[in-house]
Amino acid sequence: MKNINFHLEKRKDKLSGELISYNVPIFLDFNFNGKRLQYYTGLRIDANKWDDGLERTKEGKVSRFRIHPGRAKKNTSGASDINSQLNAIIAKINEIYETAKALKIPITVEYLRNELKDDPSKKRSVNVFTAFEQFIVERETKDAETTLKKYKSTRNHFEKYCGKKKNLEFQDLNIGFLEKFKIYLINEADHTHNTVVKYIKTLKAFIKWADDRNYNPNADYRKLKIEGEKVPAIIFLTWKELIHLYNLKIKGETLRQVRDVFCFGCFTGQRYSDIANLKPQHIVDKIWINAPIKSHKAQPLYIPLTDFALTILERYKDLPSGKALPIISNQKMNEYLKDLGELAKIDTPVTIYRFKGAKRIETTIPKWKIMTTHIMRKTFVSNALSFGMQTATIKEFTGHKTDKDFNRYLAVITEDKIKAMDVFNKAK
Repeated sequence: MKNINFHLEKRKDKLSGELISYNVPIFLDFNFNGKRLQYYTGLRIDANKWDDGLERTKEGKVSRFRIHPGRAKKNTSGASDINSQLNAIIAKINEIYETAKALKIPITVEYLRNELKDDPSKKRSVNVFTAFEQFIVERETKDAETTLKKYKSTRNHFEKYCGKKKNLEFQDLNIGFLEKFKIYLINEADHTHNTVVKYIKTLKAFIKWADDRNYNPNADYRKLKIEGEKVPAIIFLTWKELIHLYNLKIKGETLRQVRDVFCFGCFTGQRYSDIANLKPQHIVDKIWINAPIKSHKAQPLYIPLTDFALTILERYKDLPSGKALPIISNQKMNEYLKDLGELAKIDTPVTIYRFKGAKRIETTIPKWKIMTTHIMRKTFVSNALSFGMQTATIKEFTGHKTDKDFNRYLAVITEDKIKAMDVFNKAK
């Protein structure tokens, strides 16, 4: 149990003996688990501008019940700013308490007092891994599951890099130590350039978060450079390959279902996670109202379903699972897709470029070897562009928010581009 109130300091003037009523300090009262923290908020107010929040009878008698925790009276000078800061203190003490509770940190009056302090000159020594866990717990209610996985993956790699240095503190994170982490990700963890960039961005965001909480006395993290990502080539199924796969006669039920789910993704442009969440009630008048689960902030997408997509859905009416399609794990789906691609002889050679540090690695393989659920959206966008669909319309279907991610599709070869280059042939 916890309870939050604010009160004015009761201190008498040494000369008059009367309570001081001008420019009075405002204190926080935080009662928890039978303990009480009194904390000076750093705010002051005249007593006649203060509303203590206590309920009063018609006769003016003060009740023990509170209407609110205490605040500046409305329409008085500076009330809006003071109340805004009091609300921020309430949010902060609640966050500190709940985070400590989740991390099983002993909650004492001294602990809460130290956490509330916001004096940059009094930065505290904190274990990096304890803080990283706190960071992840705090973000659980704010970020999507995929983002949380990125945080956890970054933490795990950083712990492996640090090895036996379990008592690492933020003052240990100098630029040399952080730069060596980048080298570790490339050489020992065997990650490509873009993956390394992702982890370094996440680590830097975490240290910035710690710095904002006065955990970090070492400013070297600001010197850590984040390189730009290398834009990978767009790998997708051509319309001819997609229709061939859609019409392919398949004996095995599992591969047949994998084919149907994959093609459904290629015809709708949605992520596998959203397809896995699709239920019949999400479809109204042949329109899929998709509230993407990748980001809880995303607006619903309205996807008119083509005849191809509707035909696939018809095959799986009334599934016992309550889902619209037969769903397996993403990992298993990707394994079966390679078998499916090989069966369908989708063996167009594709060249993959990977970067490890400054080194470029080039590999040419048949397309079926890299078939995954990620190809579904790429196939939809690439074919929609080739058919002349407006980019703004495609983005409304796929949920792309920025041009940065979408514009790389514009390099895909379309019939219009082939015809445009034909002017050179005619110039013979």
